[in-house]
Amino acid sequence: MRNRLETPGDFAEQANGATTSDDDPTNGVPAANTEWLATDGHGGFASASLAMAGTRRQHGLLVSSAGELEQRHVFLARLEETLSLESGTKVFGAAEYEGAPIPEAARPSRFSGDPDPRFEYELDPGTYVREIAAINGPATLVGYRLSGALAGRLQLRVILAFRSADALTFENFALCPTVRERGPGLFYVRPYEALPGMHFAVVANAAGGDDDTGGGTEAAGGWRFVADPVWYRGVKYQRDLQRGYGGHEDQFSPGYFEGPIEPTHSVVFGAQLDVAEEPWRAAVDVAEEWVRRQTSAPGRSPSSREPRPWLEEAAESFLYRRPDGTEGVIAGYPWFGEWGRDTFIALPGLTLARGQADRCGAVLTGVLPRMRNGLLPNTFGTTPGQDQYRSADASLWFARAVELYDAATGHQPETARMFAPVLRELAENLRDGQSGIGFAADDSGLLAIDDPTSSLTWMDARVHDHPVTPRHGCPVEINALWFALQAHLTSLLERLGESAEARAWRRAANRVGRAFLSRLWLKEEGHLADRWVQGQADAAIRPNMVIAAALELSPLSSRRRASVLKLARAHLLTPRGLRTLSPLDPAYVGRYAGDTETRDRAYHQGTVWPWLLGFWAEAELRVDASTATRQRITSLLDGFDAHAREAGLGQMSEVFDGDPPHRPGGTFAQAWSVSELLRARALVEVGP
Repeated sequence: MRNRLETPGDFAEQANGATTSDDDPTNGVPAANTEWLATDGHGGFASASLAMAGTRRQHGLLVSSAGELEQRHVFLARLEETLSLESGTKVFGAAEYEGAPIPEAARPSRFSGDPDPRFEYELDPGTYVREIAAINGPATLVGYRLSGALAGRLQLRVILAFRSADALTFENFALCPTVRERGPGLFYVRPYEALPGMHFAVVANAAGGDDDTGGGTEAAGGWRFVADPVWYRGVKYQRDLQRGYGGHEDQFSPGYFEGPIEPTHSVVFGAQLDVAEEPWRAAVDVAEEWVRRQTSAPGRSPSSREPRPWLEEAAESFLYRRPDGTEGVIAGYPWFGEWGRDTFIALPGLTLARGQADRCGAVLTGVLPRMRNGLLPNTFGTTPGQDQYRSADASLWFARAVELYDAATGHQPETARMFAPVLRELAENLRDGQSGIGFAADDSGLLAIDDPTSSLTWMDARVHDHPVTPRHGCPVEINALWFALQAHLTSLLERLGESAEARAWRRAANRVGRAFLSRLWLKEEGHLADRWVQGQADAAIRPNMVIAAALELSPLSSRRRASVLKLARAHLLTPRGLRTLSPLDPAYVGRYAGDTETRDRAYHQGTVWPWLLGFWAEAELRVDASTATRQRITSLLDGFDAHAREAGLGQMSEVFDGDPPHRPGGTFAQAWSVSELLRARALVEVGP
């Protein structure tokens, strides 16, 4: 089925919010093309298409890296639901197979995602409701209710993957099919010894009443588990195939639960990994409380015309607790983990823009033990020993987050005492090239990347082990952040009374500012070069100059900022963010699609990134904070309401095509996309 967003006319209606309807969760987009997400606050999640079928290998109802795992695994792939009513049988959660697409009838009548994904299906004479919660355990709960005059029987077939989230699995003899009963109604499987096992059960409660079974582990009212081992062969993942990956696997089912369902009862299926000290008990406690509140009013739909509430809810998806108890940021779902650059770009929007300065400070201080030779990890491992340090800018984005945190908390003395020594060490090591990755200050004071084969900035796509977008030399946003770091360090040292050292860093910052303008400002063109390399300015029109124009501590005058924005508005600005390259450039690629290599060649060569709108809004407001400017920015941000219904429900995609109608791509839930829209809205309200 064709995605209606492929036509410019339909896109225009969606972007303007002209055809939205609270009764249609996706405004006509096929249910297989949209995705929902529930996170457990510890890096795990549940996710699938709106049709409840997996369309990517990362989809599953219990996805986690708990225990000693170094990466996420999909444990519970899905539940195939067969609802038998007097009027007939309905099947939900069926997979897609070759020649057997996901039926559009699987689309719910209504969907809401606040606080948990909730699906409602109109089945005359009543409603079938499913609600899903991912909780720390790690565990997933799936609750079911009927309303109206409906009554019947429900079968829940348990279908497993038990494999890395980035891999596929196939029928094999190594899998152990045994199901053990660990207690009345409580069952356990461990298909492979190398992975933790999983407990699962059904809790059937009277809605608003007491548990029928006295403990929650026995199925109530005739519910039972039937052992029926079977392999489902050739499950198809359409999105993986579209992205050039293998898209077929086999899934194993140990059996199914079945029992009655009627309006006076709620039924909850629960699955929990065997990594907790008291397996299942905590999940049962949560299940019982969760069932009791299922009769409460439904949550907010992502179709709400108020943009902030669903963005606030989306923001919580990315803040998580590491195994050591510290808080971090997941870069995106369903395949990213914690990335340093993404963390520090996203952190101000996820926390400060929402009035949560304490959480911001906790994340900033929590990463300090992981700083090495002036670098913070670009990818965080499960343990510090697994961290990867191959980024020229993660530490600079950290320094900017510290600056924004300092401002948000009123420039407190304790902030200066905490972070001045950290920023001093960071700046000295970056200046002197102690990072070990070919990155140091050159004779002008600007930071320079030596190796032309490296990919150390955010434009880091590689093909055949070479960068698609070379950024060696002196990149513009790197050196704008470098100037800001030294200027802020000067301020911190002055507040601490360390005047002599403050003067030295001020001189260094002034030197960098002069070199920045001398090398990177293109006077005739009226904009910033993207980098200075081998004695020449790279005049490609890219959004990195907008970052430089947005920073408060910048060498640019207001006139120069305005000139940058004028060019960026003409070449880069779209309704979904900023293009990564002007469409007039011969290297421009307008579609982000195809296999891995094709997508990587487009990733930073024209593809639109919505996170850059935070810097666009900041730069605009620094030039002109008038009511007209604020209204113009607000109108641009309001256009994203429709997007919260076309890809990740209640979320923001990672990227969009450079060409209209700017179709979404990449991850369906990206931290810095959400955070920078939040920060842009806060800037409109209170100013930069």
